[in-house]
Amino acid sequence: MQYEFLKNFPRRMKNIGLYAVIVQNSVQKLSWKQYGFTKFDEQINLLFIVLLYIMEQSLKEEKCTMDAIATYVDTINVQYMQKDISYEQGRKLFKMQAIKHH
Repeated sequence: MQYEFLKNFPRRMKNIGLYAVIVQNSVQKLSWKQYGFTKFDEQINLLFIVLLYIMEQSLKEEKCTMDAIATYVDTINVQYMQKDISYEQGRKLFKMQAIKHH
């Protein structure tokens, strides 16, 4: 039996390792608090929401731009988190997280 989610497994596992580094480093940043994410569980939830989005885009083999991530974060924030942040602030938050880990 062949599973679709195992397609390109080595590349995906490399991404998982990078995600672990992002999680480890992101939770230590104070920038989350500037955007209203003061609780650790909120920070982790949003981080995993974004990582899952990136993984979904990877499974579809579609590019995942910062603009696409920012749009997704904005949608999730409006629907579920309801933090007082704009699209641009959400984009800046995740851009800062991404840049600091490369």
